[in-house]
Amino acid sequence: MNESLRIMPMTNPLPLWDKNSDSVYPDMLKMAFRDGKVMVYRLVVEQPAPHTFGERVAMAFEQNCAGGYKGKHAKK
Repeated sequence: MNESLRIMPMTNPLPLWDKNSDSVYPDMLKMAFRDGKVMVYRLVVEQPAPHTFGERVAMAFEQNCAGGYKGKHAKK
């Protein structure tokens, strides 16, 4: 594609919020361009990395759970 050809947007984007959103900022922006096309830009929220337990913590949790270590339990 020709790098020198760039289509300029119109001046006012249309802000859109999801129905159940309580966000201050819009969840989407709808933008009309001078060539007649309409594009929708969606907000991307970066989530923190998942927290995982180390092997030592997992082993301590397993040993201290109800029923004891590896499912062993006292006979009645």
